[in-house]
Order: sequence, then structure tokens, then C-alpha cells
Amino acid sequence: MDLDEKFSRELLETFRVELDDQIQVISEGLLTLEKGLDDSPRLELINVLFRAAHNIKGAARGVDVLDIVALSHRMESLFGAVKNGDLLIESPIIDLCLETLDRMREAMEDFCNGCAATFDINDLLFRLDRLSAHSTLSLNASSSVRPTVVTEESATKIPLHTLSAAIQSESIDSEHENRISKQNKDGKEKNTDLLPSVESSASIRVSMDKLEQVTGLTEELQLVKTESADQMDQLRRLHDQAAGLRDTLDRFTPMLKTDLQQPSPIIKLTEQLQQTILELNSNTRSILDQYKINNKRLNTLSVALHRDMQSMRLVPVRTLLQPLTRSVRTIARELGKQVDFDISGDAIEMDRAVLEGVKAPLLHLFRNAVDHGIESSQARLTAGKPPVGRLSISVEGHGNQILMKVSDDGAGIDGDTVKKIALEKQLITTTELENMDRQAMLDIIFRPGFSTKESVTDLSGRGIGLDVVQSNLNRLKGHVSVDSTVGKGSQFTLSLPLSLSTERGLIIRSGGGIFAVPIAAVERVMTISPQNVVEVEASQAVLLDGQPVPLRDLALTLKLSPWAAKDLQQYPVIILSKNWGAVAFLVDDIVGERDIVIKPLTPPLISVRNVTGGTLSGSGEIIIVLNPIDLVTSALSMKTNCRFFENESSSENKQSSILIVDDSITTRTLEKGILENSGYRVEIAVDGREGWNKLQEQAFDLVVTDVEMPNMNGFDLTDLIKQHSKYQSIPVIIVTSLAREADKQRGIEVGADAYIVKSQFETKVLLEVVKQLI
Repeated sequence: MDLDEKFSRELLETFRVELDDQIQVISEGLLTLEKGLDDSPRLELINVLFRAAHNIKGAARGVDVLDIVALSHRMESLFGAVKNGDLLIESPIIDLCLETLDRMREAMEDFCNGCAATFDINDLLFRLDRLSAHSTLSLNASSSVRPTVVTEESATKIPLHTLSAAIQSESIDSEHENRISKQNKDGKEKNTDLLPSVESSASIRVSMDKLEQVTGLTEELQLVKTESADQMDQLRRLHDQAAGLRDTLDRFTPMLKTDLQQPSPIIKLTEQLQQTILELNSNTRSILDQYKINNKRLNTLSVALHRDMQSMRLVPVRTLLQPLTRSVRTIARELGKQVDFDISGDAIEMDRAVLEGVKAPLLHLFRNAVDHGIESSQARLTAGKPPVGRLSISVEGHGNQILMKVSDDGAGIDGDTVKKIALEKQLITTTELENMDRQAMLDIIFRPGFSTKESVTDLSGRGIGLDVVQSNLNRLKGHVSVDSTVGKGSQFTLSLPLSLSTERGLIIRSGGGIFAVPIAAVERVMTISPQNVVEVEASQAVLLDGQPVPLRDLALTLKLSPWAAKDLQQYPVIILSKNWGAVAFLVDDIVGERDIVIKPLTPPLISVRNVTGGTLSGSGEIIIVLNPIDLVTSALSMKTNCRFFENESSSENKQSSILIVDDSITTRTLEKGILENSGYRVEIAVDGREGWNKLQEQAFDLVVTDVEMPNMNGFDLTDLIKQHSKYQSIPVIIVTSLAREADKQRGIEVGADAYIVKSQFETKVLLEVVKQLI
């Protein structure tokens, strides 16, 4: 009976999905067998693989994909030989089986595209037949039976099964079935954790397109919920206005009666109006109360529906990681390295879209670990390590965040090499490098253009570094960090959202527009005064935890009307950060925080710098959702219009001269900017000896010094100044990280006029102390 075209397409699509599932089961099972199992779970797993191959054969015959029928039949025979104890599963056999699975996928693609096979199936069938027919290895690894050697001469005499014979219906050997049945009854408890998962029969398949449509409707419902809440606020205001009008009439009516002193139409109309307003107030109260109940119910249902829809999009992480196990195996074999790959936490579920998006970054990290990190067996033995390298990934759930930690026990990241390459490729300046801590130095590897390998390989290519990982994670609203120890290995931590749908957003106003910023990217929301602003090189900055953060105008960054300083005491600022930079943005107003449903841009606005998409307010107003990563990059590249405040006290301080003595360029620059912004003339010295020399060459009104410096420390410099009759009247402020009481006492003993601990450092404190001492 001929099947209509639509049903045939649906049936073929059903088979394609089933084929993917069964191939996944076989692939995972083969890799599990390669690691080694005890007898009982091993036999059960082999039975699972046998059934999977048999299922593929039967289903493929139903849709007439004959190449897959032939391949699955040979694989079924191969697993049957293993079940009988005639064949031992080893790496060469696993390689051949994995190759067969790949060819099945290719055959499926060719069949769906209506084209001829792109590979020679007969060669693969011949190799599978030869293996099944002439292998007599014992299944038990402890057996003394030696493998049968098949010579080229004997192999050529083996008759090749034709394709027609391969697709004939064959029944499963009843003896094999009885044997497995007996093992299941008499054997010990099965170790199901080691077996590939089998999909429950109590489930149906839904296409991702349909799921996306329903998810979109639930997101629209979220917007309706927000709009309903806004309307309830409007209704509440109307009720309050009606109540206020009623109170006014209640006060006005007695006065009117007194003034008129006799019945009047005006009094009658006033009383009618008073009664109408009373009814209006009562009705609005009743409607408002019912609206509150309905809105609360709507909120509960929409949250539950959205949560359930999100859970429907969640899939176990193992669906991604198990296929990557084979990728790691292939990479290691091609590089001639031995690598043991371990997975933990793969039962954790996350959004399918996030999972698909993180596949490429993970594969890149795995490839880098095997190619760049894990040494050869000989090199590992020389270094006192086991010959087999270890690569692992652990998955952890933390609320709405998923952490994936990729670890290896390889050579680690050489900091000196990172610095050298970064300078050679002009990714950073020498000054920036001097001020970097260890973590910032490691994060250089995520910058565009950084790569430690110049040679071309099929696996790693050339010139494509870990910035690809960072950019991919940015699109997923995630980020990556690294920790590494030379000689011991590295660990990359990927932080990802559980879902990409609804999230919290910070609503702001800037340049006449209203915008939203994903709350996860907001480092700090704060207000600043002009006195909090410091000068750093040619621009201004604010202090965040004692470190200067560049100050920029959000409107100017978005190419809108530039921000103009108003006569205010405090100015709103939001600080956005990414891996290797942070920026403080001046905004007009911070509206608040709320749930947002981000709608992506559509053509022709598919890619607009600084913009992620859009969302709707409760009143239907479009709110542009900004891209924090783009914003930080754009802001840091700005070289003009980076000064926003002029310090009012500059005129009265211009005659005062201050010497700053500190070996840290960051601290020198910070203190110099603060003091120059306040109108002081500032000179700098990099250690106590240079400071003493400058003190003898120029006249200074005050000295600010660090303690721990080369050549001459701050205590010795202060003591020298206070012991010298010419300079002993010059005030000295010690600014240091030394916070012990003994250190403070030492500062007092040498004559310091003030002692400021860096952990408690504030611009206001420094300026007040300077003003008191000069």
C-alpha cells in the first residue's frame, strides 16, 4: 500500500529522531565498555547495545533506508558474537563500531536529501563481516585464549555478502535471548548507573518550534501581567482622587449652605454630586479589590505556567557531554596522547538553547586541554606524573546559574609566556601589565588575538584563541574564568544562566530615552558627587573598592544627546563590568528593577552595536535592552569627552605643592589624580631615595608616602625628613596597606602627621587630611 507523501515525511522524521537516540545509546555504551566494567553490568550493557542495533535495523527497514539496514544488521551480528563470548570488545573494534555509527548518520542525510551515498558501504560491510566471522576472542579479559590472526591471504577468500542478502529479514537467535533472560533472572542486581538511559514510554515528542511558540505565548502573558499591575496602580490613583474630591465636597457643602442660607438649586446639585462621587468611590474600591484578587491570581498562574514551560525546555547536561566524550577520545588519539575523561553532575538539567550554545565553547576548551595542556606520556613520566592525563568536567547548579568546571592535570598556563605574547601582540601596555594581579594576567588569554600556538594543525588551527569561548558565552549571558598552576594543570569555570527567557532588568533613563540593562551585568548602582571623582590620565574616574573605574556618559556612548552636569549634590551612576574591564556610566535617572522578556532584533536590525534586543513596559512602551559587553568595549575605546566635573576648590589650592612617593604606579596615578583634580601641584617619586632627592631639589608643602618600597622605605624617609632641620616642618602622610597597630605605632614614632590604611582609603578622607595639614 502506497503511503501518501505527508505521512512518509512524518514517518521518516520519526525514524531520524529514533536513529539519533539509538546511535547515542550505542556510542555511550561503547565508550563505557572501553573504560572497563565488571561482568554483570558489562553483559547487561552488551544486551542494551544488541537491542539498539536490532531496533535500528527494524525501523530502517520500515522506511526503506537499505544502507542503514545493512550496517545495523552487521553491527547486530557483531554484538551477538560478543554476547556469545566469541568476541572481546577492544579499542579497534570500538573504532570500527563508531565509524559505522558515523556512516549511518551520513546515510540518513543522503537518503533525506535524495542523493546517492557519499561513501563506499561495501568496504565497511566487508570489514564488519570479516570481524564477526573470524574473531574468536574470549569475552573475559582474564582468558588465556589468544586472538586469531587473519592474514591477508585468508581474508581474500572470505565471501562478501551481497547487499540483498544483508537486508533479508533475520530473527534473533533464540538461544542468545534465553541466555540473556537467564542472566537477568539469576544474576546480581544490575548497575543501572553505568547503562545508557532509555527513554520512558510515557512521553511524547514535541518539536522545538512548537515549544518555542508556546514559550513565546507564556512570555507574552508575563507582559500582560506587568501591564495589569500598572493598570491596577492607575486604578488605585483614580480611587484616591475620587476620595480626595469627596473630602473636598464634604468640606465645601456645609459652607455653601451657610452662605446661601436658603434652599437653592446649587445646593441640590452639590448634594447630588456628593452622592455620585460617594458611589464612584465605593465602586472603584470594589473594582480595585476584585482587581487585586484577579491580578494576584494572574500573577500566580503566569509564574507557574512560565516555570513549567521553562522546565519543559530543560534537558540533562549528559545529552551534550556524552557525545563530547567521543570527541575527546578522537582528539587524544590523533595527537597520540593518553587521556582519561571524567564527567560528573551530568544529570543536572538546563535550557536546551543554552546547552546547544555552550557546545562549541566546551569543545574548544577540551581541544585546548588535550592539545596545549596535557603532555605526552613520556613528558608526563619525566615530570613524575602518571602517563595517562586526566581531563574532567563537573556540572553544578546554583539557583538560576549553572557552573561547568573543565579541569586538566597538564602543564598549566605559564604566566611569563602569557605576558610575553601579550606584549608582542600589543594586547596590553607595559604599564597595564605592571598593575595587573595574577587573575587579571590570566584573563589576558581571553582577549581577541591572543594565542600561544603559531603552528597550523587540523585540530587547533592557528590564530583562533579563547576569545571565541568568551564571545560565545557573552551571547549566552554567561562568562568564563580561569585558574592555573604551572606543572599541575588548569581549571576553566563557565558560569551560565539556567534559562535564556525571562530575566531581571535594571530600567534607566539616559539621553531622553528609556533603556534596560540585564541585572546580571550590573556590578554596582550608586550615586556620586563631584568630590568623589578622580583624575586618571586624561579622563575622570570613580573609586570602586579602592580601584579607579573609568567614568563615561551612557548617552554619549549610545551617540545620543550628551549628559550635562546639573546643579545636584549626587549623580546616579551604574557600573557595568566584563572579564577584563569595568566602566561607570552617568545616567539621567534609575527607574527601578523588574522582570523583562527580551525580544531579539529582526532584519534589517539583526546586529546593532550596544543593543541586545527590546522589551515592553506595562503600558506597551518599547524599551531598548542594552548589551553590557558592547557598552563596556565602546566606552573603553572612547578617548574624548571623558571629563564631566570641575572641582570648585581648585583656585584656592594652586599654590600648594605635594610630593607623592610610592612604588605602585596604580596608587601613584590614583593619588595624583585626586590631588590634581583638587588643584594641587603634584610631583611623584618611585621610592624613598628618589623622594628624598626631589625633596632637596624642589620645595614641597606636603609629602604623601607609601611604606614598603625598594631602596628606602616610607618609615625611613619620614624619619629622615623629621630629623632634618630644613624639612622637619613639612607634613608627612603615610598611606599604606600595613594595618597592624605595631605599624601604626612605628609611623607615629618616626614623626608621621597622619596614617591612612589603604583598605579604608577614601578620596574625601585624603583631601580632608591634606587640607588640615597644609
